Amino acid sequence: MIEKIAEKIRIKQEKKLGDFLNKNMNLNFVNFLLNRRRKIKGELIPFDIEGYCTPLTEKTCHKIYENTYTFMKALGFNKDEILFYISDEFEINAKSFLGDTEANIPHIIILNSGLLERGSLKEVLWVIAHELSHIYYGHGYISNAFNFVYPPNSKKKCIPPILFYYYSCWKKLNEISSDRLSLCLTKDFESAIKMLFKGPSTKKYVDVSTEEILNITKSIFEKLKDREKNNFFNYPAKPIRITMLDKFYNSDAWELVKKDREDPQSLKYIEKSVEKIDEEIVKILGSFKEPVNEKELVKMLFISSAASLIMKADKHIEKDGFNYIINILSEFYFDPTILLNEMLENPDKAKKYLKESSRKIKEKYPDLKTDVITILTNLMVRDKKISDEEVNILFDIASKFLEADFYTIIETILGSIQKLYKPLY
Repeated sequence: MIEKIAEKIRIKQEKKLGDFLNKNMNLNFVNFLLNRRRKIKGELIPFDIEGYCTPLTEKTCHKIYENTYTFMKALGFNKDEILFYISDEFEINAKSFLGDTEANIPHIIILNSGLLERGSLKEVLWVIAHELSHIYYGHGYISNAFNFVYPPNSKKKCIPPILFYYYSCWKKLNEISSDRLSLCLTKDFESAIKMLFKGPSTKKYVDVSTEEILNITKSIFEKLKDREKNNFFNYPAKPIRITMLDKFYNSDAWELVKKDREDPQSLKYIEKSVEKIDEEIVKILGSFKEPVNEKELVKMLFISSAASLIMKADKHIEKDGFNYIINILSEFYFDPTILLNEMLENPDKAKKYLKESSRKIKEKYPDLKTDVITILTNLMVRDKKISDEEVNILFDIASKFLEADFYTIIETILGSIQKLYKPLY
């Protein structure tokens, strides 16, 4: 059993982001409904899996299943909790579907036939261990429910920027957490690196040593690390994953992990050791987003301070307006709720930042004027009412602090009213 180790090597920021998504979207409830619907309809195993995939069992694939069951026991799973299938897809890959133990819905792992045909037994086992890691950490609970609420490629519902950003960061971090845990299960660094490097390539034409792979990815990693935070694919770039797994493998933590040491002192040391690696990972993947230059910082501080003063004009802070501003601020800052709440709780601090940021906009970034005034006017009309107090503060900020001309302010307000104002709606 390595369950204690599994929690210590998990990237804390990944769990934190997952908890944020779950809490703010109530994904547990969505999953509950989805799983109960499956059970009522009698679809414990989807038709396309049971009807078109080959079951992988102790009898059909003894070598693979024997090792896989060892991994399952190490993570505390029983035999009947996870079912394995083989699809006819050619790509070297696998995927997992989270079930529900309470509803007697099994977890499912599907291995592509391309993986079995072109991967070695050790490489296949590493991929299985990776999918088991996703199931153990419960990643599917979040992704399944999130994709139900916001179906991929759907044009009907637009994901709020803050949720899109958090979900993208979480998806990338959960891959690295699962890479670590799968290494703990297999104890096979070489197969892990080769599998990550080859991807969908054929073994016939890609046959390099672990040392060569690390040398190749090292130079690419240096080029990509500053660009990865703008990568919104579901997975981190392969050189990023390989480099991060290499750092974990060569860390002090690994010396204890590979011996399955779970005494309190060892667990504490493991946790402390991986925290150093996690700081770099989080920075590279953009999970701690901050303004990249002075212009972004000025815009962020102006919007948060000015918006807080307009919002405080109402006796009750409207949730719709609050969410509107944090979604805008999420473009610049990892946790904009902290920033906005700080401004709301400290009006004097907000006024100080407003004064400083306004001066910078006038002196250095006048092109921001129209944009930030539009954001404030949109905020003012979003709560379906326009109060005199809000109007006075908005005019004061736009005319006195930004020195915007009267005509521009009027045109901006009228534009927001026509576009967003819905009284008594």
